[in-house]
Amino acid sequence: MQTHLTHLEDMVVTGGKAGFDDAITYLIRVAETFRHPNVPLCDIQLKFDGSPSVFFGKYSYQDKPFVATKSLFAKTPKLFQSDDELDNHFDPESKHETTLKIKLSTLLKYVQESNWPDDEFGLVFNADMLFCKLEGFAPTSFKPNTIEYRYNPKSIIGKQIAEAVIGLHIHSYHGDSGNVRYKNKFRHGFFKEVFITPSVSVPHFTTFDSFKQEKFFHHLTRAIMFWRNIHDVPLTTDNSAAIKKYINHCIREKLPISTYVEKYKHIFDYADINILFSCLLELIEAKTILLSSINYDLFGFETTFDGKPCPHEGIVVIIDDKPIKFVDRTVFSYNNFLTQQRAKK
Repeated sequence: MQTHLTHLEDMVVTGGKAGFDDAITYLIRVAETFRHPNVPLCDIQLKFDGSPSVFFGKYSYQDKPFVATKSLFAKTPKLFQSDDELDNHFDPESKHETTLKIKLSTLLKYVQESNWPDDEFGLVFNADMLFCKLEGFAPTSFKPNTIEYRYNPKSIIGKQIAEAVIGLHIHSYHGDSGNVRYKNKFRHGFFKEVFITPSVSVPHFTTFDSFKQEKFFHHLTRAIMFWRNIHDVPLTTDNSAAIKKYINHCIREKLPISTYVEKYKHIFDYADINILFSCLLELIEAKTILLSSINYDLFGFETTFDGKPCPHEGIVVIIDDKPIKFVDRTVFSYNNFLTQQRAKK
């Protein structure tokens, strides 16, 4: 089961021609959906910077619900149906593990107190946790990971959060077969004292005017032109992994993609590597135009990083139950790197 979302441009690096064709398809379908929101060609979800990623529910063969992290899909799956199981698993001497245990224990309480509707029996939901008030909470904001989400306590969302103990952004579910559906099927109001982000139609909150459309298709056309001129970059498994690491390195160091880096000198041996980078940059520009067309202010949250305003994290685009994330990596991947570096000090 896929537990990590792929960036749009990484589809090209790992998938070659098929990946490039898929990337073009995702971009065009999002653009057309923004142009005609009442006739969507894909599903679009708002992406939240939640943590941890949690699973909850019960398979049809179980007698009671459980909670879990991504370890649910480890070689030896780990899930928790009682506080005793949580106490036995997590190290009380570890601050990180103690915090995680509190979050899972709080979620487990509400999961097991709820009466599961018949049509949701045998389903397991995946969510990003946004807040848990038992571990400390500010009355006008929450910060689950890198981004702080601020809201008006007098707004509808603010009043819902005030009455909640825990907050979730539910984005997918699966049943006994393991086939994942990337929709928020969960019923609002089913949990008591649990805030669940409302389902919103992202395409109806966009301003994709003719000027942006012209720029978008300009970059898309250039990406196709560059792709047709790539003949000497074999995208093997090893090469693809090296190119992805190189791109992440450039983002962390705030270097333009195509900058020569000694550590990755072997990928520059290919004559057409800079044409590939030019292709990726055009795809990124097209993606950025789409992200800039979304009116995030209308969703009820102001987002900040280090106390300064920042854009919302982005969106997840789903076609045929295959999700791809559209994120401005120069902002969010870089901020995540900063946060990780601070945690090590």
